[in-house]
Amino acid sequence: MHILLRFFAIIIVLTLFSEIFVRIVLNSPANNIPDDELGWTYKPNSTIFFTGEGRATNKLNSMGLNDDEPERGDNRFPILVLGDSITEALQVKKSENFTSITETIAPCFNIYNTGRSGLSPVHYPVVFSKFAKSIAPLLTVIVITAGDLNDIRHGDYTVIKDKTGNKILDLNLNEKPLSALRLKLDPIISRSALVTYLAKRANAILANKQLDNVEADKTNIVISHSEIEQIQKILVYLIAKIDAETPTAILYIPNMNFDVNRVATETKESDDFKRLLTDATDVAGIPILSTGPHMIASYLKHGQPGAGFPNKNILHGHLNRLGHQATAVAMLELIKQSGLQCPSMNNL
Repeated sequence: MHILLRFFAIIIVLTLFSEIFVRIVLNSPANNIPDDELGWTYKPNSTIFFTGEGRATNKLNSMGLNDDEPERGDNRFPILVLGDSITEALQVKKSENFTSITETIAPCFNIYNTGRSGLSPVHYPVVFSKFAKSIAPLLTVIVITAGDLNDIRHGDYTVIKDKTGNKILDLNLNEKPLSALRLKLDPIISRSALVTYLAKRANAILANKQLDNVEADKTNIVISHSEIEQIQKILVYLIAKIDAETPTAILYIPNMNFDVNRVATETKESDDFKRLLTDATDVAGIPILSTGPHMIASYLKHGQPGAGFPNKNILHGHLNRLGHQATAVAMLELIKQSGLQCPSMNNL
């Protein structure tokens, strides 16, 4: 009997130690909740400790965004930013992401960062509709990355066209809600970093083969002319839908190659997508700006790439601190092109 009690005591102590260790070193408890349109979103005022790439702890605001808490009576110019995990920027401290840096340089702008991991341009009209009314932006910046090409090609959504098949009338997301099992386990997962970590590892193992296949597909991207036309129509539709509600601009973040002697170049696939995206913005009549030249200048100046982290891959991945600084400079240029001016400017 005593041996059994000791055994359970050891198990409890090891579990508690593991929970503490995971919270300090690996990650925070899960904080995603169901969303009827997007599948899931973040719990307001929750904290995310991210170590998969980089290492940062960020507390979300009451809107469930990786941004500062909105202030009542704020008379700064509101700007809404739509994007994916690169915009969300869990890899760095909140003060180091490009939306926060832009606010620091140009304090008359109040930039709302609505980026979320797993999103792509097909989701942005829905995200816009969730926040635009309360924010009332003077400008909406859609951050599009080179990876969005693949997301548009293989995303789970339905395009509704007119009888001719030429005009897009609507686009319906087919996002899967959180599973019934996940919801049942939420009281445990949302409180335990250890259970969250084990669940992530299990999912990673199950998805590993599928991920390898996707990566293999990316190395051999061959897109037909008809598919290019379809992607362009989708982009024009998505951009026009948001632009009809508020002035809109596109910030493009390309994939870069960082070579020796501080030479950085944009990948061919990324450059091809940029041209397709530029054609779409020409049709929509909105400004577009690529961060490529700013990333090249940053690499030339600092000798360090603007993407990647030592604990993942220093040459590829999400933006690091230098990458966010370069993107903030590009963001300011785009805002100026869109007609908004900030008389009081600080140095980077």
